[in-house]
Amino acid sequence: GEAALARRVARQRARRKEPTEYERAFFEGQQASAGRAALAVVLVLHGTSRAKSDPSVKEAMARCARRGWAAVTFDSRYHGERSGLMSGDFEQLARWEQEMSKAEREAPYQQSLVDAYRAGGRGERPFIYDPCFDLLRVLDWIGERPDLFDAGRVGATGISLGGMIVWLAAAVDQRVKVAAPMIGVQGFQWAIDHASFQARVDSIRPVFEAAAHDLALEEERVKGGGGGKKAEIDARAVASVWDALVPGLRGEFDAPRSLALIAPRPLLLVQGDKDPRCPVQGVREAFEAAKQGYGSLGEGDKISLFVDEGAAHEVTSAMW
Repeated sequence: GEAALARRVARQRARRKEPTEYERAFFEGQQASAGRAALAVVLVLHGTSRAKSDPSVKEAMARCARRGWAAVTFDSRYHGERSGLMSGDFEQLARWEQEMSKAEREAPYQQSLVDAYRAGGRGERPFIYDPCFDLLRVLDWIGERPDLFDAGRVGATGISLGGMIVWLAAAVDQRVKVAAPMIGVQGFQWAIDHASFQARVDSIRPVFEAAAHDLALEEERVKGGGGGKKAEIDARAVASVWDALVPGLRGEFDAPRSLALIAPRPLLLVQGDKDPRCPVQGVREAFEAAKQGYGSLGEGDKISLFVDEGAAHEVTSAMW
C-alpha cells in the first residue's frame, strides 16, 4: 500500500544518497496525485518463482505511480517473503534473483503443490485458488482505507501465475473494475484435449511427477503387478493434478466459461502467439466464448485480445 511503501522508501533513502528509479517513480506519482482525496488502484501480481520485488513488477508499479495511481502488490503463497527464504533487503532489493537459482527459490512452492496434491483437497490450495483469496483480502484492505484509495476504481494485472489469479479473482469479485491478465489465461481442458500441456507441466513439474508415480503404483496394485510400470506424465496425470489442486478449473471455472463472468467490466487478455504454456489456440477459443457473453449484454467492445506475434511465454515491450 502507499503508506507502507512510503515508509520503506524512507528507510531506503536513509541508507543511500541517491534515490533509485523505483523511488523516483513513486514520488513522481505522489506529486501527480497531489490534492486528490483518494487514488485509483492497480494491483500488480508476479509470476511463478518470482516475488513482489521482481523488476517486472516494480517497472509496472512505477508506470502506475507516474500516472498518479496507487500500485499494490503482494507475494503469492510460498513466494518471496512467504517462502521462508527471503526477508528484509534480500527480498526488497531482489538480491535473490542474483544469489539464488530458480530451483532454490521455488523449492518451497513446488513442495507445497506436491503436499496439496497428496492431501487430496483436504488442505490448502496454493496454486491459484489460495492466492486468489489473498487478492480478495487485499481488496478488503483497500476498501478499509478511503483516506488512500478509491475502492470504486480498482484495476488488476498480473504476469503468468499472476495473470491466472487476476482472471479468476475478477470473475468472482466485482470490486475488480478492470482486468488485464498477461500470459496467464488458458484453456486447461483444451490443453489436455489437444495434448498441449507439456510446457505447463514443466513449470511445476514435481507435482506432476508425484501424480504419475502415484497413479502408476495404484494401477500396479489393482492389477496385482510387481511395481514395474513406468510413471508417465500423461493426460490422466495432468487431469488428476488439476482436479486435486484446482477442482473445477477443467470445467465450470475454465477460461471459456469463467471469463464471461467479468462482463460487463473491461477485460484485456494479453498473449504471445508462440507461448507454449498458454497455447494461443486455446486462448482464442476462450476469448471467443467470453466475447459472446459480453455481446449478449451489449458490451462487446469491453473485451479485447492482444496477441504479440512471435512472442513466447514472456512479457514484451509491445504488451505494455
